Amino acid sequence: HGGGANATRGGAAAAGGGASTSRSLTEAASLQVAVLAAYELMNKDSGVFGDLSDPFVTARVGKQTHKTPVISDNLNPTWSAENHFTFQVGRDDAFLEMEVFNSNKVFAHNSLGTLKIDIRSLPPGQRLKRREKLENCKSGELEFELCLLLPG
Repeated sequence: HGGGANATRGGAAAAGGGASTSRSLTEAASLQVAVLAAYELMNKDSGVFGDLSDPFVTARVGKQTHKTPVISDNLNPTWSAENHFTFQVGRDDAFLEMEVFNSNKVFAHNSLGTLKIDIRSLPPGQRLKRREKLENCKSGELEFELCLLLPG
């Protein structure tokens, strides 16, 4: 019935990507991340003095890590400064990993939840605003913007 004619279509175009293995770093894709806000975070502070969690967010791609400022005593923090990050994305960098921490001056920072985004699932060149539930915690959401920029 001529059904096999379409099987070859599109195959040739896909093979063109990744042909040159010696791409310089300047040609790497980049991922722009803006951490905007968090919602309904768990309170990990003592509460003795009306303390609430003092959250900050880390964002990591491969070996690159960026961090927002700490917002004191706030379970629904918003970030408006030092919250835009750019990562170089290599061929082995599959995920953007974000984690919300409660800042502690004395003890280790407590994790208030994590989030993992598959970079390869993002449409290139589009700025996406997302609000996602944090994992590994009872409650909490993180709002952020992403934009994947490909070289060329």
